[in-house]
Amino acid sequence: MKKQLLFIAALVMCVTQSFAQDFVAGNLNFSIQTNGTEVSCKGFVAGMESASLVIPEKVTDPATNTEYNVAVIAGGAFYNNTGINDQIITSISLPGSIKLVGVNAFRELLNLTTVTFAPSTVDVSLLRFEDAIFWGCTSLTSIDLTGTNINFGRGIGTPASKSGRNLFRDCTSLTSFTLKNNTLTSRVYTGAFSGCTSLETVDFSGTAITTFSPNAFLNCTALKTLYLGADAAPNTVNATAFGGITAPISGGQLFVPTATGVTNYTDATNFEWESYFTILSGTTLSTDRIVSASNFKLYPNPATKSISVSKAVVSAKIYSMLGKEIKTFTNQKEFDVSNLSKGVYLFKAKFENNTTETIRFVKQ
Repeated sequence: MKKQLLFIAALVMCVTQSFAQDFVAGNLNFSIQTNGTEVSCKGFVAGMESASLVIPEKVTDPATNTEYNVAVIAGGAFYNNTGINDQIITSISLPGSIKLVGVNAFRELLNLTTVTFAPSTVDVSLLRFEDAIFWGCTSLTSIDLTGTNINFGRGIGTPASKSGRNLFRDCTSLTSFTLKNNTLTSRVYTGAFSGCTSLETVDFSGTAITTFSPNAFLNCTALKTLYLGADAAPNTVNATAFGGITAPISGGQLFVPTATGVTNYTDATNFEWESYFTILSGTTLSTDRIVSASNFKLYPNPATKSISVSKAVVSAKIYSMLGKEIKTFTNQKEFDVSNLSKGVYLFKAKFENNTTETIRFVKQ
């Protein structure tokens, strides 16, 4: 009888361990989701924090040797955790397996400068952001969400009411935001860029925005260039969406796909687009193929002193976001950008087969 009881106790312990909900992989804590195939990242293990935060696409529970997809960044995972030095983070790399980033996940990481999003994997039909994810990340300089299946604003997902408020609020060093060719996003939700006083360029090329919610760009006083991906003017532009921005914007340009769009935005009655921007069709470099994912890579990006390319180029030129040629190079793989002012630039490269590609980069 005693042996039977010991056997049952041991069996219970094994079953309990096999269904444990939390485990550690590397320097990160994970929690198994109810579907049994995915996990959420809950933050650093105390004492194992790192400046470069790399969230893997897959992790293995060491107790069971079971592999899981990393699908969720838990709410507050890297925000104000007692006994954890989250402020050490300077860069974040997120995998294409992510489906949800929870409220306040990376809020007020004061030393964070760079966030990289891998393109969504084929099984991720929707990436959803909850509220205030990067609120107060005052050193963050640029964000490119192109290639992710993101619903940037409220409207899709459960619960929809948590999607997109104050995402980048008070990111005072943010100079550029890009979300190109996205079919899920139609709304810039409440306070998304409120207080982003250095934001110069917002690129929704190929993304049809129909709604600008309250305070979407409140006090974005450096805003110069806005790309919108539909010829139809937005249905709704809240009275405070561009609050605190003085019209006309000096050098302000709004780019829409065609001349039809220029007419539609000029004639819009719900917002005086032409009072703020010069409305133009196409892009400043209409003959270029501006790419966000290519065999051709530019690094580091953001850059401070120099940038390098992943393959040899015959010639290269650097342009401002308004299309002004700034620097020219020939037969180089490393390029001095130390004398450029802080901001967003276009790097146009010509290759031996006479093709060209253009990539945006950020000078810090």
